[in-house]
Amino acid sequence: MFHVDNADFIADKLAAELLPNQEYREAAKNSAEAIARRLASRGGPKGRVEYDVDWAILSETEPPPGTSPAPTTGTA
Repeated sequence: MFHVDNADFIADKLAAELLPNQEYREAAKNSAEAIARRLASRGGPKGRVEYDVDWAILSETEPPPGTSPAPTTGTA
């Protein structure tokens, strides 16, 4: 098993190598792919991905340059 003394270091290192907002794109893409796999294997009702924002925390942060915090909901 992999063990590190400072897990925050790994998260910070990975975040530094990502494009702005790429983690959100990855979460959305992975969610949509998981729904597609489930539907392909078992069928059933459409899948759904929901996002929520903690507006209190978001209001305490500054958006990245060139972006604006806007309410976002999505389904897949």
